[in-house]
Amino acid sequence: MLASVGSIEEALRGAECAVFLVNHDVFQGIRVETMKRLMASPVVVDGKNLFEGGEGIVYLGIGKRSY
Repeated sequence: MLASVGSIEEALRGAECAVFLVNHDVFQGIRVETMKRLMASPVVVDGKNLFEGGEGIVYLGIGKRSY
């Protein structure tokens, strides 16, 4: 399902996976802890290497090793 939302936090709330493919300013302030808190199953695919992996999150940074 595709839906339009007003904020990144709203988009992450209840999500099982987040895929980041562009380096947009709105993504710069998101912390891994925020993703873990908001997401139902914190799986992150990071195509722009915006984030670092962390405990409690499945992270795949393209061009980085998986955590």
